[in-house]
Amino acid sequence: RIYEWFSRAEARRLGKKIIRSKWVYKYKEVEARYKCRLVAKGFMQSPFDYGETYAPVCKLATVRTLLSYMTSNHTWAFRGLDISTAFLNADLKDPVYMEPPEGYQHPTGNGMVWKLNKAIYGLKQSPRDWYDTLITWMMDTDPANKTGFQQSDNDPCLFYRKAGDKILWCCIYVDDMLSWIKK
Repeated sequence: RIYEWFSRAEARRLGKKIIRSKWVYKYKEVEARYKCRLVAKGFMQSPFDYGETYAPVCKLATVRTLLSYMTSNHTWAFRGLDISTAFLNADLKDPVYMEPPEGYQHPTGNGMVWKLNKAIYGLKQSPRDWYDTLITWMMDTDPANKTGFQQSDNDPCLFYRKAGDKILWCCIYVDDMLSWIKK
């Protein structure tokens, strides 16, 4: 679950700041439709409410090197990915308390707020928590999950996985991914 209902009085007793939220509406030209997203008003967060915010990104030199190698050797395939619900899959390390959006109140009354379990857009720590969640999954050595990526020694956002004579390279840039695979 992304959130749990939590008593506003209990959150205040714990000394936690309750941040507000808002709906962001956008028209997507490519898809010819309207989209909306609930975001946190992260500017209300105090620097003491969260840990790291920096999410490492793949170095430009790494991307350029892989692209030049791929274009000179025609046995490679390239794919760019955007992980659209990235932050909703990231577990929050520090508890965050948020007002529910307008019109979405607890059935029993107004004395309740959301305790977020997952990161959402707008929180200062969302990119870092997403990066930590992603690399934990990618580097999982459990054979049942079958991920088993290894992190490059030269770039913390470059991962690779070998299977026989095939190799898959992945560059991470917050919630975007570039991947190359040897055909």
